[in-house]
Amino acid sequence: MGKFYDILGHVIKQHGNFMAKFDKCIYRSWTDEEFAKRWWKILDRFELKDDEWMKSLYEDRKMWVPTYIMNVLLAGMSMVQGSESVNSFFDKYVHKKSTVQDFLRHYEAILQDKHEEEAKANSDS
Repeated sequence: MGKFYDILGHVIKQHGNFMAKFDKCIYRSWTDEEFAKRWWKILDRFELKDDEWMKSLYEDRKMWVPTYIMNVLLAGMSMVQGSESVNSFFDKYVHKKSTVQDFLRHYEAILQDKHEEEAKANSDS
């Protein structure tokens, strides 16, 4: 989301209700269809249909939009514990300027590192 403000700051400044609409689309869409309907309405309303970054976000929606990742198993962790644990793990690999595409390119190496950390922890115990 840090990159979001850098890229679409002009839209946010021009339209005071943009972030409210965007947050509703992302965090209050309970089905894939509802998300898509709200997404395309936002792109139309705020003239972002031709924005390449918004297009790439939509293409990668299954990796970051809550309605698409609701069924991700967090092994008994609460959502707060899960997000804090996941965030602290990924802090080693991504930063504010990382794009979703950068993350996806490095994802396999990240998983391999996590596997090695877990194997070492199992061996140590």
